[in-house]
Amino acid sequence: MLSPPNLKEEVRRSERPTDVLAAIACAVYDRMHPAPLDRGDDPASSGWLHVADLLRDPDGLEPLIGAASARFRSQDRALLVAQVAREAISALVTVAVELWGRQRRVLDLSAANVWLRAGETAVVVGVHQPWLAVLADDLLAGQPGVEVIAERRMFDRLVDQTIGYPVPPGAVPPGQPATIAAVAAIVAAVRRSIRCGERQLWGTAALAIASTSAKLAHAVGRRADTDRDMVFASRPDLARTVELIQAEADADVATGPVTFGLRRTCCLLFKLPDGDRCATCSLGDRDAQIVELTDWYRRYRPRQGCDGDGGAPGISSSSSSA
Repeated sequence: MLSPPNLKEEVRRSERPTDVLAAIACAVYDRMHPAPLDRGDDPASSGWLHVADLLRDPDGLEPLIGAASARFRSQDRALLVAQVAREAISALVTVAVELWGRQRRVLDLSAANVWLRAGETAVVVGVHQPWLAVLADDLLAGQPGVEVIAERRMFDRLVDQTIGYPVPPGAVPPGQPATIAAVAAIVAAVRRSIRCGERQLWGTAALAIASTSAKLAHAVGRRADTDRDMVFASRPDLARTVELIQAEADADVATGPVTFGLRRTCCLLFKLPDGDRCATCSLGDRDAQIVELTDWYRRYRPRQGCDGDGGAPGISSSSSSA
């Protein structure tokens, strides 16, 4: 398996990567483990937690909770579970929307294919196999592990099997792990593990959708707004957890205004020792937040080739941001 520096350098050298790993890394290397887990090894032996196992036993989160306890210097289990979920959900949804919105590709982020591991600054997300769904004219079409599907079916897969849907408290998402979104599996596991409102958890997913779409507007123009609106139209419960704010772009940005999101539900990060309110916190000063984030998005520029700046304010997977 390639090490992170080598993989990043490989991607940077290639303007039009046709290798599956490079293509995936081009969109996600700052949000996920940089390469699929070794297929010949048992990921669990190196500290990885299979999300599919959470469908059976939500206590599988305990190693991640223990690591988060050390990072956040807290013993409050409910708050720690909430932060583990925030970090994992934010990374998964950001990766999914970035890859779909920029390249019209959907990575298999099902419970069967996603693994989690404790990292130094955040939960690390990894995929076991680099399975992609692409459109017929994609450069990767025909390569091993790449499925060609129609655009409408791709959107349905993004919503149904990558983001997923809520279930009642104590319930498990229906279906097999290969058809259950890892995000939905994590949300369900958290709600089986602690008393927690679903709006708080799904609000993290909604913020990642809104923030990633705002960044993508600099690359794909108004299509980013259309894509965001399509997702929220299919999941109005998600749309209700964020407030969309339109920021006028700089004169040299041909894409026009950029619309970003602010949370309507709190991720509870501020309740931890030394915890700050994130830039999008529902408890923050809205006027000040709008000024700060408008300035950030006006100045934001995607990097050439790969967008590897680590995310917009409020959706970083690090322990210092929500």
